[in-house]
Amino acid sequence: MGRLQRWVGGVVAVGSLAAGAGWAQDVQRQPLEPGSSDVRLQPGTDVDVKVKSEPPSTAVTPAEPGRRVEASKATGWEAERKAKTRGYVLLGGGLDIYTGGLGNSLRNAPSLGVTAGVTRKTLGLEAQYSAGVVEGQSGEFGASRGTDAVRNSGQLAVTGGLLDTKLQPFALVGVGFDNYNVRNGNQAQGWRDDTAFNIPAGVGVRFAATRVINVDARMTYNFLQGENFVPGGATGNRMQGLISAGGRF
Repeated sequence: MGRLQRWVGGVVAVGSLAAGAGWAQDVQRQPLEPGSSDVRLQPGTDVDVKVKSEPPSTAVTPAEPGRRVEASKATGWEAERKAKTRGYVLLGGGLDIYTGGLGNSLRNAPSLGVTAGVTRKTLGLEAQYSAGVVEGQSGEFGASRGTDAVRNSGQLAVTGGLLDTKLQPFALVGVGFDNYNVRNGNQAQGWRDDTAFNIPAGVGVRFAATRVINVDARMTYNFLQGENFVPGGATGNRMQGLISAGGRF
């Protein structure tokens, strides 16, 4: 019996070793899940498989190309406009309209203007040069039809925008002067050269057509502080309508 027991015990031991080796091979042959660590397993040990966790996706689905570009441009324009002091230069033409006694004696006449200024958000400061012709009504003051005097004016004004937008209504007030140069031959009829101060006040609207182009339309009422260039002592004031366009930087 002793030999039989030893022989049976040996068979059982060999079978156990073979089974253990087969189990280890099966475990090692199993494919690892993507992202898991490479764990070497040994028979009789606990299996602790660690799986790599992937961070949540931070990808942003892009908007439609047209909308995305438009939004970027708008945002850039707003930031640029609000962060910087911008300068501008305008050139335009319009009409002089005299009021009161001057309006009864003088015709409405063409004028032109050059304006340069700076703005930051809704406030600005600008200087303007304008010129126009002065033409008396036929028969008034002995003047013949045509230009009787030439006006050259300058003004310095403060502007205030009513809205902080691309289309910006604004108001202005300042101080200026007018110089009237009478044409030769009219002095005998009582016309004379004159320089007088005026107080301009006006309203207008400014449109930022692009990043570098402004369009400006305004009406300015000039309170004249002297109207001695015409004979007869006529008094009144001058309105100027002006439409301008130009660049900003």
